[in-house]
Amino acid sequence: MPQTASLHLSFDIPFSLPDIRRNADFVGREDLLEQLKQEIEKGAGTMDIIQVVLYGMGGIGKTHLAMEYVYRHTGDYSSVFWVNAAGEQTTKISFTHYMQRLIKHHAKLSHEPDYAHIGRLLGMAGKLDQTRKFTVKQPTEEQHVVDAVKEWLTT
Repeated sequence: MPQTASLHLSFDIPFSLPDIRRNADFVGREDLLEQLKQEIEKGAGTMDIIQVVLYGMGGIGKTHLAMEYVYRHTGDYSSVFWVNAAGEQTTKISFTHYMQRLIKHHAKLSHEPDYAHIGRLLGMAGKLDQTRKFTVKQPTEEQHVVDAVKEWLTT
């Protein structure tokens, strides 16, 4: 019998960036890494979502700086998600990917997962199919996934 009553939202999602490798040649920029850390830590101890934007011309190393920070400090956070915000569609794809990760993570927390309960916990009630995944067929469903992940992030 599924353990529905004992399963609650979890925020300790294991760090994983399978498509992005750490730059072994990254050197220097300690001052920028420290500035980034200070900006992120401004919201420590609050329920506020802190947003830090790295901007500049293409090719100057913004992505490598952010990745290096993540790899150095991943243990300081319960969850780290890498969202490809190059455009609206890539952002929505990233949120869809993270919803799948949230579903899998919560399923691993139960011996016999109750996917209907997991769907309710994650704001995806009635959205999971027989394969325990969801399919986005309409733009409104896409936005529903984005909103559900945002809700999880702010809970």
